[in-house]
Amino acid sequence: MHITLHTRMLLAKTVLLRETQQALLRQLRLTRSQLRIQRMNMLCLQDAMQSAARKTQNGPRPVLVAGGTGPRQF
Repeated sequence: MHITLHTRMLLAKTVLLRETQQALLRQLRLTRSQLRIQRMNMLCLQDAMQSAARKTQNGPRPVLVAGGTGPRQF
């Protein structure tokens, strides 16, 4: 079977396109994974900020000190 130069070039381009497509899909998966991680980090940060805001609104909490006369405000 004789393959013309034109057909060989088309086959080579097809292989290159397939490899490029695979590389882009890998990159997309990585990007999506990074976005998931970023979103989780943002949710953790948001939760920590809300927790800190609640603690600030509730004021200081009594802390028991060993040998003390009772709870003290800090």
